[in-house]
Amino acid sequence: MLVEWFLLAANQLAAANYRYLEALCAAGIYYLGLTTIFMVLQALLQRFLGATADAGRVR
Repeated sequence: MLVEWFLLAANQLAAANYRYLEALCAAGIYYLGLTTIFMVLQALLQRFLGATADAGRVR
């Protein structure tokens, strides 16, 4: 859904000023940045939840 929104915004911007490559590249850079941030947050969350799950495990 987020990807569709980025592409829609890029296409609307490009249609207004005929700069398609720049608009799509900007949308791609924003998408790459956001997915990287969410990937790091997910890794931190998994590490935190894994640490708490391991603490409650009986060996």
